[in-house]
Amino acid sequence: MKKKLLIPFGMIFALSLSAITGAYATEDKKEKKTPAYKAIKHKQDVTGDGRADYVTLNGKPYDEDPHFLKEILLKVKTSEGKKFNIKFEGGHQPKVVIGDLNGDSVNDILVSAKTGEGSDTSHYHLYSFKNGIETDLGVPDPLTVSSQFQEDYQAFLKIENTNESYSFDLASRKREYNSLGLYQNGKLNEPMELQVMPYSSLKPVILEGGRKGLRGVQRFCGAGSKDTIGYIHSVWVDDNGEWTLAGTEVKQVKEDK
Repeated sequence: MKKKLLIPFGMIFALSLSAITGAYATEDKKEKKTPAYKAIKHKQDVTGDGRADYVTLNGKPYDEDPHFLKEILLKVKTSEGKKFNIKFEGGHQPKVVIGDLNGDSVNDILVSAKTGEGSDTSHYHLYSFKNGIETDLGVPDPLTVSSQFQEDYQAFLKIENTNESYSFDLASRKREYNSLGLYQNGKLNEPMELQVMPYSSLKPVILEGGRKGLRGVQRFCGAGSKDTIGYIHSVWVDDNGEWTLAGTEVKQVKEDK
């Protein structure tokens, strides 16, 4: 189970990727080129011995769709010559971030890839190679959220992890909702939940006092995936090998008038 360690959300700020050593990868000029993908390589310490290791993120594209990788492969070769190969599910636009994400003073490796072309959700995998040992650190599960449309173009959302509740006035969308048959003159035609998506983003953060962790973002929608109502932000820290919720924030999008 995920534990809760809530702190004021305003005390948390995003860690710029430029602050994580090696967050910007260089493309491998020697790899065989495809129309859509080139291998990503890093050279930096991920074992904690102070010597550079080699980290490569590669992928195998489909012949009929070179923009989608059917398999993503993480390769690590340590300064002592140990080799690790980890396969992940396919996806679009794979990325790798290297930095200390669990606070043990040794760089970890966060791999992500979009679940589909044009998708705003991604797969995430986090690994440690401290002392030359491969460890799957896992990533925190998305927040558990219950939601419901209500009468008079209102909506309700509850974060089950924290028992926090939020209400949203959606009256500005009544013309669209009426035309879709969701409402009729403010009367909800049938019970309907909001759509709460998995993580669209999971990035490193630094908390007040220098503690390190991850910030997740989940989008929630109304009548269809393009009807964005807002975003749920969550911050997680590693507490003895378990991801602990440190704070949440819900932001409703501003609609054009």
